[in-house]
Formats: sequence, C-alpha cells, structure tokens
Amino acid sequence: MIATTNQSAVFPLDCSSQPPAKSSLPIGALRELANEVQDAHHLRGAIRQIGEEWVVGIKCPTKQIARKLSRFMCFRWDGNFGSAITITIGAKPIGWVGRAWIWSRHPAVAALRDKQTLTLVLVYNREPVSVIKATVSDKEQAGFLIATDAATEDARRPKEFLIELDEELAYLETFVMSSAWDKLLRVSDHLQVGWLKEFRIGLYRCARLIRENLLDVPTLNESHRQHWDEKGNSCPQEFWDEAILPLARVLRGEIPLLQFVRSTPLHHLTLVMADGPEERLRANPFDDVRSEVGCLMECILLSDTRTDFGRKVVFSAVNDCHLEPVEIPTGEFEIADAQKYWENLPSAGAIDVGDLVSASMQPADLQSIIDQIKAIRLGCNRAEAEAAITTMTEEANILNRWTIPWAARVQTSIGPFVEIDFYPYGDEISILLKTHTGQYRFAAFNLRKDAWNLSYVFQNRFEHFFSEEESELTEEITVAFQLIITSIVRDFVVLEERESAFAIRHDGGRQGRGLDDDGPRIVYIPRIRYVQAPDTKGLEKGLEYEARRPHHVRAHKRRAESASPYQRILAERYGFRIEPGFTFVRPHQRGGIAPDREVIYRSRSAMQSLFGQEASIESDRSSNWFQFERDVHDAMKQMGYKVDHVASAKNGDAGVDVFAESTSGSEFWAIQCKCYAPKHTIGPAIIREMIGALAGYPSGTRGMIVTTSGYSSGATELAKQSGIELRLLVPDAKRHGQRTLVELNR
Repeated sequence: MIATTNQSAVFPLDCSSQPPAKSSLPIGALRELANEVQDAHHLRGAIRQIGEEWVVGIKCPTKQIARKLSRFMCFRWDGNFGSAITITIGAKPIGWVGRAWIWSRHPAVAALRDKQTLTLVLVYNREPVSVIKATVSDKEQAGFLIATDAATEDARRPKEFLIELDEELAYLETFVMSSAWDKLLRVSDHLQVGWLKEFRIGLYRCARLIRENLLDVPTLNESHRQHWDEKGNSCPQEFWDEAILPLARVLRGEIPLLQFVRSTPLHHLTLVMADGPEERLRANPFDDVRSEVGCLMECILLSDTRTDFGRKVVFSAVNDCHLEPVEIPTGEFEIADAQKYWENLPSAGAIDVGDLVSASMQPADLQSIIDQIKAIRLGCNRAEAEAAITTMTEEANILNRWTIPWAARVQTSIGPFVEIDFYPYGDEISILLKTHTGQYRFAAFNLRKDAWNLSYVFQNRFEHFFSEEESELTEEITVAFQLIITSIVRDFVVLEERESAFAIRHDGGRQGRGLDDDGPRIVYIPRIRYVQAPDTKGLEKGLEYEARRPHHVRAHKRRAESASPYQRILAERYGFRIEPGFTFVRPHQRGGIAPDREVIYRSRSAMQSLFGQEASIESDRSSNWFQFERDVHDAMKQMGYKVDHVASAKNGDAGVDVFAESTSGSEFWAIQCKCYAPKHTIGPAIIREMIGALAGYPSGTRGMIVTTSGYSSGATELAKQSGIELRLLVPDAKRHGQRTLVELNR
C-alpha cells in the first residue's frame, strides 16, 4: 500500500486568540460555521469561505478548552485514497483533544501555502468561542512546504495505481493509519474504521495483481460467449455487455477499481463464475483468475455504496438484486466488538448467510479462539475416521427418511464451540458454530455431493491463521469437525426414534439468537459424552458397516429410454442432470436390506457408537417436529404412496417438504408440512408459495399442504382455484395412536 504518515510534513502554528465579538468576521457567518462543525463528525471540523479568507472550524470537548489558547500542530497524511492535512489541538495535560481535516485538493490548502496564515474558529455546543489567527513561522518552512505541496499527490500515485481518489474514504483512512485518535472515537467510528481496513485490503490486493500484470485475462470473442449459452439459448446481450465484458476490462486494468465495485451487482460475477460440473469450470474463460474474481466479489460486498461506509451490512446471496443493506445496531457493542466486526464477518462465499444471522449478531473473533481450534485433535486413526464419515454419509443418503428442522440447535463440544445450528436448503446445509457467548462462525456442506466448506472456521476474508506448514493439522481438524457433524446428520435423518439420540430442552436465553428468535428456543442435546478418542471401531461394529459397505451403491445415471418425473426430481436433488436416454438411480443397498435388519440400523445412534451414551440426559419437552414428520410419512404410506422427505427451504416457509409417488407411478404429490400451534391458521401466502414451488416440478405434479392447525377462508378459496389440496393431520378414529389426513377443500 502507499498509505503513509509523512514525518517530514509536520509543522506547528503560531496563534493569537480573540473572542468572536471582537473579530472582523461577521458573527452570523461564524455561527453558521459553528453549526456545520457541530453537524460534522466530531474530528473532521468544517471549512467555509467568509469574505476573502478560508476559515476552519474545530469542535472542542469543553468551553474552557475552546477559550484557552492551546497548541496547534499540522500533519500531512498520504493515503491510498488521497492526501490530507489535519490541524490538531493539544491541551495540557490531556493531550490531543480535537482536530480539523482538510482534503489536500481543497482550495484552503492552496491559500494556506500562498499566505502562510489561516483563521481557525474553536466551537463548543454550536457556538463560536474563540477566533484564532494562525501563522507559520519562518523556522518551520521545511515541513510546511512539504505538507502543503499538492503536486506530490500525483507523483506518488502512479497512473496505473487503479484506486481512485475519494475524499470520504481518505478521511476515514487517517484513523486506519494512526491509532492516536482511538480514545476519542465512538463505537460507531470503530465500526467504520474496521470496515475500511477490510475494504482497502481487498482493493489493494486486486490493484497489485492487475498492476503487476500477473493475471492471464483472455481477449473475449464470440467463441467465448458460447460458454454462457443456457438450455439452447444464446447468452443475453445485456449480460454480455454489463457483466462479462466489464469483468474482463477491470482485470486488464481498463476500468478503475472503485468504479467497478461500486456499480457491479454481486450476482453478475456469481453468474459469470458459476459453472456446475468440473468440465464446465475448466472451460470458463475466467477459470485461471477465479481467486482474483473472488477478491473482487469481496470488494463488491464491502463497497461504500452498499455498506454506507461501514454502517450497514449486506450478506452474500445467490441473487442480490433486491437485497437491502441492513443497519448495524451498535448500541450493545463494546469497542472491541466494533473493531473486530468486519474482519470476522462471513465472506462472499457464505451464500445466503443473511437468512441465518442478523446484523446485530457478533461473528466470533477468530484471532481470540484460534488457539482453541488449533488444539482440536481427531483422537483416532484418521483413515478410520474418514472411512466412518464416508460410510455414515452413504447410509444417510440410502436410509434417509426424515429431515433436519430449520434452525435446529444441537449442543456440542468441539474446541471453542458449544452449539451447532443447522439450516437445511434441500441437500445444502448451512451451519453456525456458536461459542459460549453466542458468537458464530459459518460453514456449509452437502452430504449428497460430498462437498464441504469449512474454510470460514479457519480463516477470515483476507487473513489465514494456518500456515502452509500446518496443512496436516488443518486436515486433521477438518476431519474432526466432519466426524461430529456427519454423525449428527445421520442420526437426524435415519433414526426411527430420534428422541433416543437427542434430549430436547427449552432454552429461554436470547444470547446469539438469529432471525428465527420469535418462537421458543429448542435445543437438541445429543445423549452422548464427548470424548477425546472417538470409537470408530465401535461405530463399525455397532452399525455393521464392514459387512454393509460393499453393498452400498452411490447415486448415478444409467442408460434407459426415459426417466420418470420422480426420478428427475431425485436426480436434481443429488445434483445430476438427466439427458435424453438416461435415468437416475438413487443411492441404495445392493440386494436390499432385510426389514428386520433395517429396523435395527434405524434404532442405533451413530453418535452414541462413536462417543458413548450419556443416559442421565433428560428432556423437558417433546419434539412436535419429530412426531409430525412421522405422522405425515405414515399417513401417506398408509394411503399407498412411496414417500421421500426433502429438507425444508428457508425458515420452513417455502418449498416442498415431502415428495410422494403412488405405487403405480402415475400420481405425484409435492407436499408442504406446517407444524403450527392450533391458533396459527394458514393464510393465502402459503398457498401462493406452494403454487410457486410447483413450477420447479414435472408437469402433472399436484400440490398438497398438511397442517396441524387450520386454514383461513382466503387460503381455502385460493387453494380451490389453483387445485392445491388442503389437509389436516388428525387422530385416526379407527387406528388407536395413529393419525390420518382429512381433506378440507373438496
């Protein structure tokens, strides 16, 4: 970076003071300046031309200091976003108590250089208190001439520097360059300074790579354009002109960086780089510069136009067209929280994290917990642990019957983390790892695709905490996280009686709560004791994995005349694209599983096999979700359907929870399940969500909504018009202890 404090460009001012009433300046103009000073940031001051002279107003903390002739020092600041001069007030024995900031390109600097005098007005509580005539003494000429030389601005910023001058960013940067003012900064100021540190690191990294010609950016032509053709349609001209070409130009240094990151929507770059299969990734013209494009995406997310100079936050999303920045409430922040907030926020790769956290939630400071993370050890043979993860993953895919409730909070014990919150988006599962103070780190995984993103647990956006020499340690810790998380997911989706593995407690605490904090806080407590040495051999033996593993068949495509709608739905869930002449085969156990053996496997907890059972853990409530899922599954099965559970979408408020196929293969149902309290009736919005969800299913798929509560008249009418079945889950009068589905709108 080129940001420096020029130690040679420092000079004091010789001053004489008089009350405003005795000054030759109009009192009305001085009061107008005082109001500007009061409304500006308390360390910025204000500048106004009164008559023929430039007058600088400086805010003082007390009237006594404003009246007393103090020491005035001037400093030159050369930052990445431009240069400035500060006029600083010192008062004994306090030290620095106030200052004014002047952009080097402001005409007041040229006037000061020419006349070597400046008028200062000290302000307290919107009133001008003292008018100061400041002059530069002959013996301070060297520092003065350096500090006021605007020509050096261009000399120190090469043409290809790529980061534009910006007055607002230059002002904040002075606080990044020196900690001298930290004690006078407010919590909200520390938040903004922390933001600028991150923003300028990202900009500088991009600028350096581009300036040093380290990027291999192709000259795009029509043949490259074909890469973004979709489903037989050509790449839209608008997308080519507004997303693809500008990206190439900025990477070649033809567009200034600030201009690009301020004006480019994040989803433009996401769509340019999102390719799916590995072969398409390699064919992308920008494949060799993915990390640099990732850095640009971070800068877009951090840009001042989106964050209001660090006062607001926008979390990464698949489509950011309609995302609104959210004000960061600093009322309960400590200074340390504000200073660390931006550097610890999830990066642009944490897609849709804004669905899980609010702006007020504190990300865990990685620097303060990294030693605890580095102390995590797998505690067992790594090869055996990796085999256990693979087998539990395959079993979860093969015997999957249930889903994980949205925002399921699972008590855990791994390094500094005491809780894992699960947020399923279909097969993609995002998690928040929580510390005892409720602060979080983000991670995500997809067991169907065997894809994991735990990078945010080990690093921040621009800072890595593990060296290359610690790569083996990183891998060991990663496996330790995967082992615990996979065992939890396996028990959630496979166990018939999940209450045997999870005690269920109500927690009234609100610390670290996210966007779903209106209802009771349910915590799932694994009935285990966490140990330093997971028993992978006990897991193998208890769940008979060694004998079953050779019979596991992973998801794959095979040749066939056609694929049924049901197979196409499953293929999409597993990340497969079915071309003509193929069908989809879901994961299964070759040769099948004998019913009596499947019952045994569904009754055994992987967590308890690994870590040992803790029988003393008791529940203080039951799980409505667990029972509701069982009842819907059993009711549909009783009606002659094959049932496949699909994890709920965001907050359980959209999408499909269950997909059912008749045994004849001629009838298909997409089902939303709403486990609500009796007084919580379903309105038309839920019906509209189901109508929208059906658009992603094969033609002929019917929609059904099942609830434990009831439906409003508006919902019933809309469902009737759109052909959506409404059903209630009620006790079955003919079968004791079981429930059945009652049709409402026929």
